[in-house]
Amino acid sequence: MSTVYILIGQCGNQVGGRFLESLINESDGDVSRPFKRCDGTFRSLHVDSEPKVIQKLLTSKLGKYTRRESTVVGKRGCGSNWGCGYRESCVLDQATEAIRKEVESCDFYSGCVLIHSLSGGTGSGLTCRLAEEIREQFPLHHIMSIAVAPHWSGESPLQHYNTALCL
Repeated sequence: MSTVYILIGQCGNQVGGRFLESLINESDGDVSRPFKRCDGTFRSLHVDSEPKVIQKLLTSKLGKYTRRESTVVGKRGCGSNWGCGYRESCVLDQATEAIRKEVESCDFYSGCVLIHSLSGGTGSGLTCRLAEEIREQFPLHHIMSIAVAPHWSGESPLQHYNTALCL
């Protein structure tokens, strides 16, 4: 059974990246089959509306386990705005196509795991829209969401609205 891991936004890529790195460290590079493709790369997609975090991820230890086709990057961020992330059609279309290709490469697709933040624009808005698209395209498969909730006070006054709209 194959699961596709989708890391969305800055938080999702940082938290999910640490998870994937821990798999590498604990297994001395020999990660078990449910997490990997036949070519040895992770069965993961990295999606963000700005390139900074994904570029850093690709130059890290995780970079050699990540396919370049599995990264979807926009040109500008969402500025902690749920609506901007939800309507980011360029990134949405590319991410939906990348998910479809990844699912088609699975032996037996069981579902996907979304790793994201509830408070950022990309993590909340784009994830919400991607979950809708995944449910529409693959109605019988599981969707698990690992969501990082915001602290009661944070860097953006919009984080509570983003959280409410995402949930």
